[in-house]
Amino acid sequence: MALGNVLSIVGCVVLADELSYILSRDKDLSRAFIIDNDEGRLLSGMLKKQDIETEIIDPGEMHRASIQDRFSVLIWLNDASSCKNALDQRKKVNFSIANMAEHSGLCLCFYGRCNGAFDRLDDLEEDVRVPLMVLTDVAGDVVDDCMAANMGGQAEYRKTLSRNPDTFFLTPGYVEDWYKAHEHLGRRRMSRCARSLLQENGYSEIIKLDNGLGDSERVEEHLGLFSRCESIRVINRLCGLSVFENTYSIAKKMLAEMRPRTLAPFLMRTGPMVYRTNSNSVQHMGRTV
Repeated sequence: MALGNVLSIVGCVVLADELSYILSRDKDLSRAFIIDNDEGRLLSGMLKKQDIETEIIDPGEMHRASIQDRFSVLIWLNDASSCKNALDQRKKVNFSIANMAEHSGLCLCFYGRCNGAFDRLDDLEEDVRVPLMVLTDVAGDVVDDCMAANMGGQAEYRKTLSRNPDTFFLTPGYVEDWYKAHEHLGRRRMSRCARSLLQENGYSEIIKLDNGLGDSERVEEHLGLFSRCESIRVINRLCGLSVFENTYSIAKKMLAEMRPRTLAPFLMRTGPMVYRTNSNSVQHMGRTV
């Protein structure tokens, strides 16, 4: 099997826009194999608009990705229901990775630390027997969450948090996912839910992290459920996508330098592999050591 041609990606639907953007810029990508679920079908639609060849598959068909002669990605996108519970999040991601492991040479986790769900990445690697990466900024630090990733990394995120401690951060992906999860309530009850979310957590302002992705008109309409809450100020902040570009670039370089047929024995003998960056630091599956 051509494992060296396959990068598996497990991620959260909140970052579907960012993942679609990164893949759309990869001229080497021949095809995206996507596990069939609601989130996967959403991503497939995004990729098709970018003229990327996609194939929706059942978990039992993942071998189709590893028989390709050219570089492809195998994607398992999850919903955001367990984002607030680190243990549930880890179990869900572990299940996805374990099923994809034998069909790829490396797995990129399109997540940050996510409330500590990925703090012990070495243990997770031992469980699934495949090298892992999580979203990492250009300084080599794993980002806390999708908000930190959109803000460019840990340093900027923590600086902003210290200056704005009562701020609720929103990305287009978060707004859209929240709306989809609550739209069955109707707009009036949705407005009450948004107000309760802000009031119960003591938020006094919203910073919308504008990464230029998604349907801007629809995002603004849905953002109104939050921004119309009494005494809430909304700040629009332009953001880049360097964290996603950096991590994906490193993942591809790592995959190209591996020898997949001896990968599993290597992990059993010596533990997780390392990748040396150009900055003379060592990238240890998404962490600088």
